[in-house]
Amino acid sequence: MARNKMLAAVALTLLLVLLLGGVADVAHADYTQREGVEGLFEGRGLDEDKMPDRWQMWLGVGSIFVMIAVVKWL
Repeated sequence: MARNKMLAAVALTLLLVLLLGGVADVAHADYTQREGVEGLFEGRGLDEDKMPDRWQMWLGVGSIFVMIAVVKWL
């Protein structure tokens, strides 16, 4: 019985890996022109369009307090 469960778990895991692997995109990073870690951040300024809104920042700060409360009392 344990062997059947183990084989079923392995089969389901392989199926999940194959399904997720088929959906994932291949990343094409171009780091050939940059040198070192410092080169990764060159030319990147603050993009105001990608900055979070005020309520999103406060939601993030509030979630930290909620996380502390959950860890402490639950």
